[in-house]
Amino acid sequence: MRQRAQKALSQGHPLFTPLVESSPKDEEVDKLERSVSLLQATLESTADGLLVTDCSGKIVTYNRKLVQMWRIPEAVMASREFDQAEAFVLEQLKDPGSCVRKVKELFAQPEAESFDLLEFKDGRSFERYSQPQRVGQAIVGRVWSFRDVTARVQAEEALLKYKFIADSARDCMTLIDRNYVYEGANAAYCQAHGKARTEIVGTSVADVWGEDTFEKITKGYLDRCFAGETVEFEGWFEFGELGRGCFHVFYYPYFDAQGQVAYAAVVSHDITKRKRAEEALRESEEKYRQLMETANDAILIAEVDTGIVIDANHKAQELLGLPREKIIGMHQSQMHPPDEAEKYRDLFREHCKIRGALAGDIFVVDSSGRHIPVEISSGVFEVRGKSLIYGIFRDLTEHRRAAEALRQSEEKYRMLVSQIPAVVYKGYTDWSLECFDRKIEEITGYTQEEFNSGQKTWRDLIFPEDIDQAKQLFEEAQKSDSSYVTEHRIRKKNGEVRWIQARNRIICNAAGEVDYISGVLFDITERKELADQLVKAQRMEAVGILAGGLAHDFNNLLTAIMGYGEIMLLDLRKEDPFSIYISEILKAAGHGASLTNQLLAFSRKQILQPQVVNLNDVVIDMEKMLRRLIGEDIDLVTRIDQELGLVKADPGQMEQIIMNLAINARDALPQGGRLTLETANVYLDQDYARSHVGVIPGPYVMLAMSDNGLGMDGETLSHIFEPFFTTKESGKGTGLGLATVYGIVKQSGGSIWVYSEPGNGTTFKVYFPRFEEGVWEQKPKAAGPPAMGGNETVLLVEDDATLRDLMSTALRRYGYKILEASHGGEALLICEREKAPIHLLLTDVVMPQISGSDLAERLSRLRPEMKVLFMSGYTHDATVHHGLLDSGVNFIAKPFRLLNLVQKVREVLDAPEEKRLH
Repeated sequence: MRQRAQKALSQGHPLFTPLVESSPKDEEVDKLERSVSLLQATLESTADGLLVTDCSGKIVTYNRKLVQMWRIPEAVMASREFDQAEAFVLEQLKDPGSCVRKVKELFAQPEAESFDLLEFKDGRSFERYSQPQRVGQAIVGRVWSFRDVTARVQAEEALLKYKFIADSARDCMTLIDRNYVYEGANAAYCQAHGKARTEIVGTSVADVWGEDTFEKITKGYLDRCFAGETVEFEGWFEFGELGRGCFHVFYYPYFDAQGQVAYAAVVSHDITKRKRAEEALRESEEKYRQLMETANDAILIAEVDTGIVIDANHKAQELLGLPREKIIGMHQSQMHPPDEAEKYRDLFREHCKIRGALAGDIFVVDSSGRHIPVEISSGVFEVRGKSLIYGIFRDLTEHRRAAEALRQSEEKYRMLVSQIPAVVYKGYTDWSLECFDRKIEEITGYTQEEFNSGQKTWRDLIFPEDIDQAKQLFEEAQKSDSSYVTEHRIRKKNGEVRWIQARNRIICNAAGEVDYISGVLFDITERKELADQLVKAQRMEAVGILAGGLAHDFNNLLTAIMGYGEIMLLDLRKEDPFSIYISEILKAAGHGASLTNQLLAFSRKQILQPQVVNLNDVVIDMEKMLRRLIGEDIDLVTRIDQELGLVKADPGQMEQIIMNLAINARDALPQGGRLTLETANVYLDQDYARSHVGVIPGPYVMLAMSDNGLGMDGETLSHIFEPFFTTKESGKGTGLGLATVYGIVKQSGGSIWVYSEPGNGTTFKVYFPRFEEGVWEQKPKAAGPPAMGGNETVLLVEDDATLRDLMSTALRRYGYKILEASHGGEALLICEREKAPIHLLLTDVVMPQISGSDLAERLSRLRPEMKVLFMSGYTHDATVHHGLLDSGVNFIAKPFRLLNLVQKVREVLDAPEEKRLH
């Protein structure tokens, strides 16, 4: 049995292990087991959490309540390691540091006892008790007891809040039990009686108010309240040192849990001021009523001590827009503007102090909030020992109406000046300015004060080379109507150059001398820039028209040269010396055709065959070729927008743009550098369109090319897109590269802008309208070697005799039957006369009398089976709209090689029937 007890004690409750080691008799062991069992039951049944540790801090035992309260995992408690349990405890506390310090302090002082309060992050509160565990006289550990007092603490806090609210109230509040004893009283009640709370709480009502007052008044009200009735009344009371006061009193029954009235809650509202005002009003009524009501001015009377208005005549009611009952009871400062209340309180105190008449102009506020100017006369007088102050208010509205009208007129003038998008100023012959608003700061960067004080003059800003013109205009204006306009440049504070237009009128004094110059300044920089852009665009358009006309005529000459050269080559053997000469002639003609195409591109007269394309595809396809083109010493960086929109453009011309821009950038990087090619979706808004001629607001796809090369100055930029303009040495370039880019962009409906500064590189930005209507699918062309000859009949219409003879010779050479016409009318006659089928109409687009497209449309009615092949090097025809070839139209561009023409004829004849041009 002894062994069983020892095992139970050692395994179940180590707290009592030391007692077992004394090993008395077996009956003593049984007794000990019963004691341990009793203690264990007590440990587990207590409402407190208990913890026992040895002197080293190791956990000896604990009850289940402790684990529940601290929410510590069972595995942690089973380890008996105090540090592990403590970690879970500290994580929950608001102030873990204080807890740790207290634990260390107690372990350092084994005999010490302790009590403190632990506050949790989740709002709980525990009381913590600790005392040493003794076995005999020896201290073997420490017992910790934890009690959850959250509800009590919260109740105490709530009680403190309600007590604070009660003590903050201006009304007197008390709680009286059924024995007529004060259970509680707020600060206002104690203050009213001039007693401390301890002198009231716990004493009877009779002791505080006196036996006589209690029996005659208070007891009856309390008995009605204890019977369950809410009681209300008004009365005057004496409050010792505070004197006599009038209160509106409420008695409320307070019911306990059983529904019985346990207390009477008494609330007393001080209405002394109101009652005194009513009494003062009655006192003054008889003496002053007639005088006040017959006065032409507003009269108000107030108490000197309180400033409360106690009377007002009819004129005062009209002035304030309030009935008499609303005015009485107001503080005198309430009649005046709220933001000046303190000012009028001081003025009132000053009037009361000197106790004499004072006069001055002030403002009162009527019921609508309108500020009314008044002239006031006031003075202090006595009525039955009470000091009162009167105020006589004369409305100055009419008197000030003229002044107000003048002020409004000046305000309107100032508003007008502030809304004008210009600087209104007065100028003087010494170039100083007096500015009327702060817009001068936006235009110049200097403050209004700097100009008005003379620290800055207009001469400090204006370009020196523009001064003489301004002086000349000033002198000429003096001889005429005194008005003049100048346009000149200034340099802002930040160094920026702006264009200014000044509209001036010279104002002279009575002696005819210049007094000042009245004027307005406008910043016209944007207008100047737009005008410059427009002039450049018009100049480019004029050059383009000239270039396009020349290219059209030159194309016909080149076609003839190239055609006859080809025919001659066909009749010569390869070893013939003349074949070499003719080949060189054809090569030179090919170069001429290339120049012609560039001129046509610039003049927007070339024929484009647009598709819906993604510029990213064009950039990616050209990237390898561009790297070879620009060289290894230039780093090519591409940045493409993966969500890039589509554009409607000729893919070949897009490649031409990229290549020409890359070549231009390469020439600007003689020592190598970086070239960046970028695509992006952009939206050009109204502000951008206003400063860029020809741009329509909307969504665009941007193609940008930037280099960090030499850059360009303003003069070079002004000519950058002109044909044959180049900064290279003679023979190093044609000057058509950027002109070609310009023409392609414009003809494709886009716009191009260049940004550059010497030494800071150059950026070209090209914007094409974003295409939102879907994707075109190009029909694949049949593969295989091109066919040549045939025996079909071709109606050839060409107004140039040389070209007509050339093409006839070439086509007949390949077996075709040719019907020739020099213009559209002749072609119509041939079709009417010829009875045999005509398989193909080969016609020039631009011809006299009837254009090629009109001719094809008319002949389609006569010979619907006849196919059509257009040829031209120009765009002035319905077949091509703004240089864009209509879908389904067969076309060959001049100049062309005769073999290409023969192949194209065969291709059209062999093609399946498609949509006709009509």
